[in-house]
Amino acid sequence: MSFPSRIVIVHGYQAHPAAHWFPWLAAQAAERGGRVEVVALPDADHPTRAGWDAAVADAIGEPDAGTWVIGHSLGSITALRWAAALPAGSHVGGVLLVAGFGERLHTIPELDEYLAESFTAGDAARVQQVAGTVRAIHSDDDAIVPPPYSERIAALLGVEPLVVPGGGHFLDREGWLEHPEVLAALHG
Repeated sequence: MSFPSRIVIVHGYQAHPAAHWFPWLAAQAAERGGRVEVVALPDADHPTRAGWDAAVADAIGEPDAGTWVIGHSLGSITALRWAAALPAGSHVGGVLLVAGFGERLHTIPELDEYLAESFTAGDAARVQQVAGTVRAIHSDDDAIVPPPYSERIAALLGVEPLVVPGGGHFLDREGWLEHPEVLAALHG
């Protein structure tokens, strides 16, 4: 597999395009001939499904086999919903979940409305149809998205997740200004 020509990052709750390891990944992609775009999601402190879904669809436009979509945290279910809603015949190179999940989180009840509809087996089958590759990365000590949530979404998607020991939630405040595991996942 060659390195993706286009990588679109869907950030999470209370995040922004210049957060975490996103700028580092953009620099790494540029060195490899690719480009990274981070969707500027509206009102990241009070996300609405309609607002985020529209922003992701607008930012990505027409995907192709050279496009990978990375969802971090709340961005993961947003990216999965986007992929599951693609029209017949659409293809995307890959979907990568980082600290992903597909259901309500007991740790952040204020997101219950956003997460009212869980990601289903039918949704997962649709993602598998349109994505050339699906991958997942999570840590063994994430307090925001506890590991069982990430394990369940990976299992639903039929992928074996990469588990990073002591990785937390992969936030900049935890020291995650680089994320070599994400870069490796994009290389295949």
